[in-house]
Parts: sequence; structure tokens; C-alpha cells
Amino acid sequence: MTNAAPAITVRPIDPDTAGTDAAREACARVARLSAGSHTIDVTESLNKFESRHHTMFVYAGDAPEVADEASIQAGPDPVGWAIAQDRAAGRINAVWAIDPTHPSADAVADVMVQWLMQTAGEISAERGLAESMLVAEVEAEHAVRMAALERAGFEKVRTWLTMQIPLSPAATTESERDDPRYAATNTADSGDLVIRTVESQEDKEELHRVLELAFRDHFNYYRETFEEFEERVEMLAGHAWDLDFVAEHPERGIVGALITGSSADGTTAHAEYLGVSGDARGLGAASSLLTVFQETYRAAGFTTAELQVDADSPTGADKLYRKLGYTPTAQQFTYHHPVSAPQG
Repeated sequence: MTNAAPAITVRPIDPDTAGTDAAREACARVARLSAGSHTIDVTESLNKFESRHHTMFVYAGDAPEVADEASIQAGPDPVGWAIAQDRAAGRINAVWAIDPTHPSADAVADVMVQWLMQTAGEISAERGLAESMLVAEVEAEHAVRMAALERAGFEKVRTWLTMQIPLSPAATTESERDDPRYAATNTADSGDLVIRTVESQEDKEELHRVLELAFRDHFNYYRETFEEFEERVEMLAGHAWDLDFVAEHPERGIVGALITGSSADGTTAHAEYLGVSGDARGLGAASSLLTVFQETYRAAGFTTAELQVDADSPTGADKLYRKLGYTPTAQQFTYHHPVSAPQG
């Protein structure tokens, strides 16, 4: 006699519960299981998990009546979690993690994808939109999640390369290495450009404007307000506004921008978003921004710099990064699926 498959149960999580220690620990545990043999920094997952977006735990077999702090602490452990992140009008990001070794992993993944699609449709309705695009990004080794997306009709639309470069130890004092703002307190001249850190609210808004211009002709571009942009950036692991950089031209003003982050263990610096406005390309802004970024984090004792690039970038950005010494270390795929607001 064949044992029946365990029931798959979804339990929504309210924002107050998502911020509790019990929920954070459960989220981090599943994120690490989802990563398999890879060591990951769960900071960004936790930041998104605690945000005021639609969030859930999924259980296989026994499940609590509600996913509140007491029941999460008492168990059983969830086998997955998902967030439908309302990024911008018409654009919803799927952020999710699952234990791929669980015997019911495929069934759990299917339930999670259906929840994400249904919730994305509800978000569209809340915004007064008939349709939105649901976007999911999955690392190449995550076969369970990729298969679930493809079974649900998602289209694989892009390949991304994670690229890294080693940062050799900098000749600084120990006290200077302890402060990541050491190298960032100074400006750097690069021809007609000055590379400096973000210093004011006006700089933040200019940084947003430049990145909007820079990515307008890129795949996956979707206009977002400054408030949406600010919320998304502040969820990045290790992000601090005074460790973001701008490239300033004496006549054109700010023409390039780089948002950075870092791993919780202090080893890897992330170039999260790098963009140069179209009319300023060719001035060396991108390479200058990366140089100052690398020197800043090198001085703080970081050993690796990392970025992600569209493998089919229309600007040929991957060629620039290879020229600067970055090499590919991993692949990630973007999947799309249009979702409709429920009728009636």
C-alpha cells in the first residue's frame, strides 16, 4: 500500500509576525537549505521577509492553524517561504526559498508558484491594473524551483552572470581597515569626472534619476518611483547610502551611479547597481566608479568584489568587467509570467 502524499498547506504571515525572532530563524533556516552546498548571506532575504509585502510559510504534512510567533516557535518547521514583492506598478517580484531535499519538494514548489501567481493578481487589482508581470529569478543549480516555474508556464527570458575579482590586501593601518568609510571619505578625479560618495537627499534623488536613464534601454527595465527605489535599495544586504558612489561631470552634473552592499561576514563587497546615462557613456564613468568601489572595500579588509551582469547586455558591459579582471563564477536566470487581476 502506498502512503498518501502529505498535505501542502500555505499560511500567510502578517508583518508583525514576520519581524519576530522565531519567524526570522525559520526564514533563515529554509534559505540556507535552499542554497544547498553554497554558503549564503541571508541578510537580504530577511530584510525582504520583514517588509510589508505579501509573505507566507508553506508546510508539508502537519501545519499550525495560523503562522503566529508561538506556533512558528513550537513547530513544525516550514519547508518553504515566499514573498510577492510589489516592486512597482505592473511589476511584482517573486522571492522564495524551499528545502530541495524534502520528499515533497516538487509538490511544495508547485503550490508556492500558484500562491505567487494568485497573490500577484490580487496586487494588480489593488493597484487598479488589469495585468502585471510576475518576475522570478533562480540560480542555475536550483532545479526544483526552475522546474516548478516551467510547469506553470513561466518563460525563461534572460541569463545573468555573477562575476568576481579578488581584492588584494590594502596597505592601510588596522584602524583604517576597521572602517569601510575610510577610502570613501575622499573624492577621486578621473579626467573630467569626480567620483564621490552620496552626501545628501538630493544626491539620492539624482542617483535614482541617473539609474532610471541608464537602464531605460535595458532588458527588465520598469519605471519605479523614488520611494519604491529607496525601499528596494534599503533591503540590500550591507547597504549604506554613504557607501554609494556617483560620477560627477563639471558641466553635466551627476552622470553615473553605483549602489553597493556587502556580505555580513565582511569578505565580499557587492556592486549592486551600476549605471551611466546614455549621453555620458564612453567617458570612463563605469570603470572609474568600480575602481573607487574596489579600493574603498579593499581598504576595509574585504577580499572579493562581486557584481552581476546581463549576459546579453546591449552595452557589452560583461566585456568591460572581464577587461577589468572580473571572471564569471555563477549563473542566474530570470523568468516572466503575466498575471491578471481577478474578475469580479
